[in-house]
Amino acid sequence: EIRDVAVKNMILEDKTCQSGLGIFVQKPGRLVREVMVVNSSIHDYQKNGITGNEPGTRLRATGNVVTGIGPTSGAAQNGIQIGFGATGQIDGNVVINHIWSPCVSVSDCAAVGAGLLIVNTNNVSILGNTVGKNQCGICLPPSGIDDGQVNDSQVIGNMVFDTEVFDGIALIGDNNRVRLNRITDSERSAIFVQGASNRILRNNINEALIDVLEATGS
Repeated sequence: EIRDVAVKNMILEDKTCQSGLGIFVQKPGRLVREVMVVNSSIHDYQKNGITGNEPGTRLRATGNVVTGIGPTSGAAQNGIQIGFGATGQIDGNVVINHIWSPCVSVSDCAAVGAGLLIVNTNNVSILGNTVGKNQCGICLPPSGIDDGQVNDSQVIGNMVFDTEVFDGIALIGDNNRVRLNRITDSERSAIFVQGASNRILRNNINEALIDVLEATGS
């Protein structure tokens, strides 16, 4: 358990390097180990605030404040990431300010700054977070990542606001549940969905170009 700590200034000499992590959890092998990150402040990192990767890792991030540096042309930042076979729960966090400056339009964007990034894994719960001022708010994963599908996960009771360029919630995969979220001011769609057997229920949406954007073939 990592509790009540401040993690800051994880900056490399090469500002474009896709590294510089605040808290990094990775467990190789088959045995599952759980790490909890609780009531902590993570800021001034170069790439990700909190990261959990690889099978055998279970990360629970709860009650943290994770703050990106805002618009940057260096590494494309993410607030909290779970991916590549890891699983876990992200609940009750405040995650803001992840903007990759060269990304200015959906058609011309090599990378995206995400508040919460879930990629190439299953069974992740995202509950009751406040996520704002990102290019993709809650991303499972952002559109354009073909091999990062996320399945059997749930996004419930979150507040997502002021999403630039992309989507408040991006959902790519099967059998996911998105409900009871409040999504305000998304530059493209409040919810983007691509996949099968996903359920999107009882969300409150305001000020989005498109409320729910369903990809062809979903």
